[in-house]
Amino acid sequence: MSDWISVEDRLPEKQIECVFYSNPYEWWTGMFTPKGEMSDVNIFEYHQHWGDDGYHKVDKVTHWMPLPSPPTD
Repeated sequence: MSDWISVEDRLPEKQIECVFYSNPYEWWTGMFTPKGEMSDVNIFEYHQHWGDDGYHKVDKVTHWMPLPSPPTD
């Protein structure tokens, strides 16, 4: 698996699914959408599969990493 990447060092270049970290003990799997691609700001958000079944923005993300490749079998 990849190492954590600081958002101060770089952000993903395109919309991707990734793992991201915001506060101690708070990490999420979700979507990153860069500024200019359907938004005027960079957005990290996770999908809640229960309740409203929607996407929720996560603020103060400090680190992220791409998801590993899916299994090929």
